[in-house]
Order: sequence, then C-alpha cells, then structure tokens
Amino acid sequence: LPTELLLMVYHHADPLDKLCLAFSCRNLLQISALASLKVLLQPKHRPSGSYQKIEELLKRVKRVDACGKPRRSWGVCVDCMQYRPTRKSYWNTKQLNWGDREAWDMAVKCWNVKYSLQCPQCWRRG
Repeated sequence: LPTELLLMVYHHADPLDKLCLAFSCRNLLQISALASLKVLLQPKHRPSGSYQKIEELLKRVKRVDACGKPRRSWGVCVDCMQYRPTRKSYWNTKQLNWGDREAWDMAVKCWNVKYSLQCPQCWRRG
C-alpha cells in the first residue's frame, strides 16, 4: 500500500495494533516512525489496559544474539517503551551538562544492572 494509506491506518489503530504493525516488517517499522508511534506511547497518551499489553509484548519480543539468547546490552524502558542500550559507556556520553553527576551515575548503574526499568533519559525527565 502507499505510504499515505499506511499512515491513515496507523492513525486509526490503537497503540497495541500500531506496535504490532511496526514489528511485522521493516517497511512498516519505517512508516511507524513517520506516524510518531513513540509519541503516542507516552504515559499521558496510553490507556492503562493497552499499556500492560504493550509492556508484555515488548518483553516477549526481546532482542536476541546469534544463538537466540536475550541480549543483556539492551532493555525496554517502561516510560518511553523503547529498547535502549544498557551500556554505561553509551549513557556517559548522554550526561553532558546535566547537574547532579552522582545521581545520573546511579540512574545509569541501576539501568545497567536492570535494577531500574526506567532508562536514564526518562529518569532525568522525572
């Protein structure tokens, strides 16, 4: 289907259906970026029932290595509902001019060891 029609489908679908469409193939994943899928999944926009379904779906569709084992270097953030890197080196470059370095380091460490389900960037937004 043409991109314009696929965008219309995305705009009429509920959040879980949008996510399933995005996971179905690379073309629809690219279309989902045009449809601002991640904006629609922000906590203030998602109904509570859909949020739990999306969270369960993301847990089942984990990134895996060549052997099929879940990759520990990525995690799903419960706030932005995105796969985010868990490596400390990645987040150390994101800190930049943010005030409390000690608090930031603790947020990164908690995300790295999967103690926190919230990525450091969402934690910083508070």
